[in-house]
Amino acid sequence: MVSILIVAWNAAKFLKPCIDAALAQQGIEREIIVVDNASTDETPRILAGYRPRITVLTNKKNEGFCRGNNQALQQARGRYIVTLNSDALLDPAYTATVRSFLETHPRAGMAQGKMLRLDNGRIDCCGLVLSAARRFYNRGEGSPAAARRLNRPCRIFGPCAAAAMYRRELVEDLRQSGEFFDEAMFFLGEDFDVAWRARRCGWQAWYVPAAVCRHYRQSAAHQAEYKQYLSFRNRYILLLKNESWFGFLRLIPFFAVYDLPRFLWMCRRNSRTVEAVREIRRMLPDVRMQRRLIRAAAQARRSGAAPLAPPEPESAHIRIVITSSAAGWQRCAALFESLAAQTRPPDSVAVVFDGPRPPALPLPPRAAAFVCFERQGAQTLTAVQNQALGAARADYLMMLNDDVVLDAGFVAALAGALAADPQAGMAVGKLLRPGRRCFDTTGQFLLPARNVVERGYALADHGQYEYPTRVFGGCGAAVMYRRKMLEAVALAPGEYFDASYHLFYEDVDLSWRAWNAGWKALYVPQATATHVRGATAKQHRPAVRRFERFEFAWLPAALKARCLLNRYATIIKNDSAAAVLPSIGARLLYETKLLLYCLCFDPRVLFITARSFPAVARRAWRMRKNLRSRFRRQRR
Repeated sequence: MVSILIVAWNAAKFLKPCIDAALAQQGIEREIIVVDNASTDETPRILAGYRPRITVLTNKKNEGFCRGNNQALQQARGRYIVTLNSDALLDPAYTATVRSFLETHPRAGMAQGKMLRLDNGRIDCCGLVLSAARRFYNRGEGSPAAARRLNRPCRIFGPCAAAAMYRRELVEDLRQSGEFFDEAMFFLGEDFDVAWRARRCGWQAWYVPAAVCRHYRQSAAHQAEYKQYLSFRNRYILLLKNESWFGFLRLIPFFAVYDLPRFLWMCRRNSRTVEAVREIRRMLPDVRMQRRLIRAAAQARRSGAAPLAPPEPESAHIRIVITSSAAGWQRCAALFESLAAQTRPPDSVAVVFDGPRPPALPLPPRAAAFVCFERQGAQTLTAVQNQALGAARADYLMMLNDDVVLDAGFVAALAGALAADPQAGMAVGKLLRPGRRCFDTTGQFLLPARNVVERGYALADHGQYEYPTRVFGGCGAAVMYRRKMLEAVALAPGEYFDASYHLFYEDVDLSWRAWNAGWKALYVPQATATHVRGATAKQHRPAVRRFERFEFAWLPAALKARCLLNRYATIIKNDSAAAVLPSIGARLLYETKLLLYCLCFDPRVLFITARSFPAVARRAWRMRKNLRSRFRRQRR
């Protein structure tokens, strides 16, 4: 199906022939959605005469071309989207011709046909052009319709939104906080913005001369001064959102020769020029956020993040391993309720208790199998987790803390991402703090100082992590592993997590081993959950807030030392010698901070660490040699 979207504002002069031409499209199944932007002429009466053949959305005020199209997109059901100006007339075969071209060019996300001026028959637009000076033009404007160079299909920068066709996949890929067109631009330049963003994400735009439409180019009777104000403002918003930093340096001579004289001329001729500058300054925070979103989308494309695919319900088996304690068992009630609501429920659930199991042990709902493991004596928690992972013959194994509550599609989204990419060894979702306004983690990154940070930790959610991408690893609070990956990077048969760690860094160590072995870790934003960080182990927090960034600041001395020992063991096992010299400054600075903290606040940590470090280092070095030789054999 093709969805044709028309935004009208006081367009009674042009609207009837435009809708008639859209209804006359041949060879397609189509729907027509018209947005009336509070027209005060005969537009509402004309639209009423076409119901129910078209869908009409009415706004109480003029929301602009961008918002009007975004509203229509919310209602559109077609796989292909056509944005059509209310003063454009499509030839009967226009949409069928452009759609057929897109279907035969899978990398093409958008296209347009030959647009002619209705008054003189000359070229109005054959695609958008971006010059070296970052000025924007309509390709072929004013040329004869029979010009040879304009009668061949070719790649273009982007299509003019007066009669552009977009693939649905492109629309979903480029949406930012629900907006396809940037509503802050109102109109003018919004199609250039979409084209630029799409190109950065790897989509192609094509010109299809066999499809013809005719254009009045008079649909919006805005004053010339207002259009000049919008053109000036939107040009710099476009550059700030999409241009690279190197591109800005290259544009300095053009700014001096063209932009500065134009700005001075506009200050004399247009009273709204200063208002445009103030508007750009006011919009800078939103523009910076959009720039980060565009960059994240481009990085996700380049990193080859796999598209989501449904898990294989018949062949793929999923086991969920929940880590809890007798004191925190009651928190599992909310987690079990969220498991019962999953669109893809797990095949089995195992609960690992950090100590004896509680006396009253309710069963989780909808679990095909349920088993408990408890830590006894000197046994470490990671050793019990290994038992729970190894006892199941599941294809995918998910680790969960008892203070996590999953959204309904969490398990299905992570399993789907792993099913779609055979090289992906683990997948993580978007974990939010209670209240769901701030991030808890969207994956882990390894910094030059060899400390691992949670991506997005404690930041407000403004939609900046809405794109799938590769990450270093996943927080053990909610992460799904592929069994083949666990077996490939195990320290010994059945020892997936280092059994000597007990707590801290066990997930980092596993992620680092998987990274060294060539496995991917994927971030899947469609998988969303809520996490109360540290609810299992942390009961109280001291008032010394300046050191809160060190995660062990609230622990007793013995656990602080264990955290440091696990950190150094992880580095010895997994770090490469080639990475030491480039990051020596960052490493020294971070280790100095840790040393000063321990000296000032808890010197016992240094004593315990120094006493145990030799034995820990020797064991880690033996494991390092075994892992290196094994990974070399696997790569061969």
